[in-house]
Amino acid sequence: MALDIKICGLKTDAAMAAALAGGASHVG
Repeated sequence: MALDIKICGLKTDAAMAAALAGGASHVG
């Protein structure tokens, strides 16, 4: 079963890249 993971509160390109590299399916 796949999980949808959303990480909120990202404000920098580095944070966005880290979230995507960590497997987040949604960011905001």
